[in-house]
Amino acid sequence: MNKNQFALTPPMGWNSFDYYDTTVTEAQVKANADYMAAHLKAYGWEYIVVDIEWFAHRAGSMRDQYQYIPFNDLEMDAYGRLLPDPERFPSSVNGAGFKPLADYVHALGLKFGIHIMRGIPRAAAHSHLPIYGLEQTAGDDCRESEFQEISAAGAAKLDFQAASGTGAKPDYQTASGTGAKPDLQTASGTVAKPDLQAVSGTGAKPDYQTISGTCVTAADVADPYSISRWNPDMYGLRADRKESQVYYDSIFELYAQWGVDYVKCDDICNTNAYPHNPYSAAHEIEMIHAAIQKCGRPIVLSLSPGPALIEHAWHYEKYANMWRITDDFWDEWPLLLNMFERCELWQNHVSRGCFPDCDMLPLGSLGKGFGHEWQTRFTKAEQVTMMTLWCMFRSPLMLGAELTKLDDWTLSLLTNREVLSLLEDGRHGAQVQRTKEYAVWVSYCDGSADSGPSAAGGVQEDCESCAGSGSEPGCADAPVKKQETFEKNENFRCLYLALFNLTDAEREISVSLEEIAESIPEKAGCGLQGRKPGTEFAESSTEKQAENQTKNQTEKHTGKSFGRLYEVWSGAETERDGEMIAAQVEAHGAKLFRVF
Repeated sequence: MNKNQFALTPPMGWNSFDYYDTTVTEAQVKANADYMAAHLKAYGWEYIVVDIEWFAHRAGSMRDQYQYIPFNDLEMDAYGRLLPDPERFPSSVNGAGFKPLADYVHALGLKFGIHIMRGIPRAAAHSHLPIYGLEQTAGDDCRESEFQEISAAGAAKLDFQAASGTGAKPDYQTASGTGAKPDLQTASGTVAKPDLQAVSGTGAKPDYQTISGTCVTAADVADPYSISRWNPDMYGLRADRKESQVYYDSIFELYAQWGVDYVKCDDICNTNAYPHNPYSAAHEIEMIHAAIQKCGRPIVLSLSPGPALIEHAWHYEKYANMWRITDDFWDEWPLLLNMFERCELWQNHVSRGCFPDCDMLPLGSLGKGFGHEWQTRFTKAEQVTMMTLWCMFRSPLMLGAELTKLDDWTLSLLTNREVLSLLEDGRHGAQVQRTKEYAVWVSYCDGSADSGPSAAGGVQEDCESCAGSGSEPGCADAPVKKQETFEKNENFRCLYLALFNLTDAEREISVSLEEIAESIPEKAGCGLQGRKPGTEFAESSTEKQAENQTKNQTEKHTGKSFGRLYEVWSGAETERDGEMIAAQVEAHGAKLFRVF
C-alpha cells in the first residue's frame, strides 16, 4: 500500500479532546458523529476521532490533581493490547473492542479514528505479559513469570482486566472498611503480582511457555528509559529487539479488525522529555508505518505532539500522513500569531498524503472535561484568520468543539465551500510577505492533480477553469479533467490571495501582482505581471480581447474580471487598483480574495 494514497487531501474531522479531555463516552461520540453526518459531511468533514485515555478506568475522576491518573487501571487483553474502558464504551464488552462503535460511524458514511500513545503499557511490562504473534523457537531462553499469591490476610486481589465484560473497578475496600488502596507488600517483603489473565475470566495465570508459544514478554521489549514526561501509561519500545515490531504489528492488526481508519499517535513526533534527543522515537514511527502496511487497512497516521523538527521533515514525509508543527494549540491570539512563523517554516513540505498539522480548531464550546466549559476566546475576526491560514497552508482540519452546540455563525465558518476548496489535491499555498504587522499568502493550482473526491462537497474542484466556467465559487458543480483544462486554458487560474492583519488596529494591507508572481511557479503565475484592470488575458488575439471585454461586463457578479476582486468570506466585490491589490483589514482579521 502507498500511504500517500490514504489521504489525498488534508483530513477533516472532529476530535474529542478539546471539549471532553479524557472523559468522552460512547454516547457522546455517537452524538457528534450524528451531527457531522447531518450538517458537515456534505462539505468534506468525515473523521470521528476518540482521543486520549479511552482505555483508562475512572478517567477524569481526579482532574483536580491529575489529567492522567498515575498507576491507574488500564483495560487490556492478555497480550498487553489496550481495550476500550467498558464503562464508558459499553459496546466494547466481550472482546468486541471499538468495532461496534466504528461500525456505527461507518454506517453514517464517516470514518473512525483513535488516539494512542507510542509504546507498550507499563503494566504489561511489569507483569511480563506475552506478545501476541510471537512463535517459540528452539534455544529461546523461555522462563515462566513467577507470581506470588496475595495471602488471605493481605489486601484484596486486583483484577485489572474486567474479563467478564462488566467493567467493574477493583474493590479497594479492606477488612477494616477504610477504603484504603491495597498494600501489595507481604510480610516477607515480596510484592504480590496482580492477576492479569483476561481471556477466559478464570483468573488462571498466563502460561508464557504456551500462549502463542511465546518466550519473549512485554518486559523484554519495553524500554524503561523511554517515557513520556506528561503521561504515565507507557514505555517506549526498544529499537534493538525485533519483537518490538511484533507488538506494533499485533495492535494494528487489532485496530484493522475494529475498522479503524485513522490513528493519532502521541509522544512520538517530538519526544520532548529528552531535549538532547527530541527525535528519540524515530524507530517507533518506522515500526508503526510497517505495522500499518502489514495490517492491510489504509490507516491514516497522525503524529503528535509538536513542534515537529524541520530537520526531520523527510522522515515524517516518508512514514506518516500528518505531523504536528506546534505544541497544543488553544484559543489565544499569541498562539495563533505564532502559527504564521510555523507555516512559513513548513510551507514547502505539504504534498499529497503529507500534511504538516496546525493542530485542532478550538471553536465553539470547549473545555467541559477540563472542569470549566467555555466558548472560544477567539474573536470572530480571529476565527476567520485561523480558518483562512489553515486552508491556505493546507493543514488538516480537526474540530475540537462539541458539535451539537455549534451556533449558526460557526457552522457557516466551517461550511464555506470555496474556502474549503483550497485544501484540494493539486493546490499549493505560499507565503508572499510577512512582517510584524501583516502577512500575505497566495494559493494556486499546478494542474497536476487527478480528479477525485473534493473537500468542497464531494466533487473535485477544477482549479484552472474557475475563471471561465461560469460556475459558482469552488467550481463544485463543474468538474473538468485538470490536465486537459490546464493545457486549454493556459491563462485561467483560480488564484486566491489572503491578507492577514497581525496588529491590534485596523490597517490597509497591499501587495503588487509582481510580488505575487515572484512567489509562485512561473507557469502558475503566467500573465500576472503587466496585466491591466479589465483585461482577462496577458496575451491573446484582438478578437479574443474584444470577446473577453464583453464577457467581463456580463460576469462582474462572479468576480472574474481582472479589474475586480471577490472577497470569499463576505461575498463583497471591490475594484483592483492597477497593479496593486489592497484592502482595509480589521485587527487580527483576514480577507481572502479570488483574484481571477
